[in-house]
Amino acid sequence: MSWWSGLFGKRKREKELEEEVRNHLKLSAQARVEHGAEAREAECAARQEFGNVELVKEVTRDVWGWTWLRDVAEDARYGLRVLLKNPAFAIVAILSLALNIAVVAPMPSASERMATIANAGFFSSTLNP
Repeated sequence: MSWWSGLFGKRKREKELEEEVRNHLKLSAQARVEHGAEAREAECAARQEFGNVELVKEVTRDVWGWTWLRDVAEDARYGLRVLLKNPAFAIVAILSLALNIAVVAPMPSASERMATIANAGFFSSTLNP
């Protein structure tokens, strides 16, 4: 699987995963029917043996990788949807973030400058009595 299809082949992989789970349950049920169980009981037993189908699918998706990218994309879509739903809140949120970044960004350089000035003043007074 190439990285391109890994990023954008979600529908195909989901369809293949669904088909794989369905075939696994079907084969397990068929094996039970061949051993003498009724069809309905065999299906129930196969599902019980398989476990939580959605959990198995989720673990499989995690193994495929790029889970973090999918989570970030989903979070970004949700955040954008919320911000577009309430534009006044979006404007206030963006302006407050911009103001905070503008105020906090110069702090490290300002504190370094003050420390340099303080240290230079302290050492110059101790060297020249």
